[in-house]
Amino acid sequence: MDKRKPLVQFSIRELLTVLVVGTVVIGSLWAHPAMVWVVMLFAMLLVFSMLTIAIIGRDGWRWFGAGFSVFAVGYFATWMTMESFGNQFPDLLRPMPTTDLLRQLQESLTYISFEKDGQPIPAELEPIMNDAGDVYDRHGNRLGGTNRFDPFLAPSVRVVQTPSTDTYHTLGQIFFMLLLGYLGGKFAVGFARFQGRQEEIPGSSG
Repeated sequence: MDKRKPLVQFSIRELLTVLVVGTVVIGSLWAHPAMVWVVMLFAMLLVFSMLTIAIIGRDGWRWFGAGFSVFAVGYFATWMTMESFGNQFPDLLRPMPTTDLLRQLQESLTYISFEKDGQPIPAELEPIMNDAGDVYDRHGNRLGGTNRFDPFLAPSVRVVQTPSTDTYHTLGQIFFMLLLGYLGGKFAVGFARFQGRQEEIPGSSG
């Protein structure tokens, strides 16, 4: 009976950990702005930890650390390259598929509110903004304008996006970086086991 481990396996504890990390990263979109820095710090420490494990770890831990690090760092480097040079060479460098996906989901995941004189406009008024940037309540009364087409005129109403565009895309890319790193780690473990089994077959080494 073959008691060797499968090439890729998942434990309940492992899946729960992945679920918790993913939930925290995504949930931080609507949390206090300080949570963005906490998530960024966590992601950085996690990648550094995996790099360390890839160097000093043994067997499965080392394989997973190496795969996680290569895929996570590779994804982050590719994203930064696209962000840096994509606007300069729009015909040559297209947005990454994950960036396109985030853009498509942004509107449905973003909560829009309005502030006037530094105070939030109550949601009970059901404020809505027309194409000209003017904000009205549910009775049709004008509450003010964002002056979106006149940058020299101070707006009387400010549009507040939760999460902000920067927060949304930063945490979204961190989520994809960690997810790809995890899948890369599982791939590395599976490939290492497959390679080991091939080497056990007589004559397979050539």
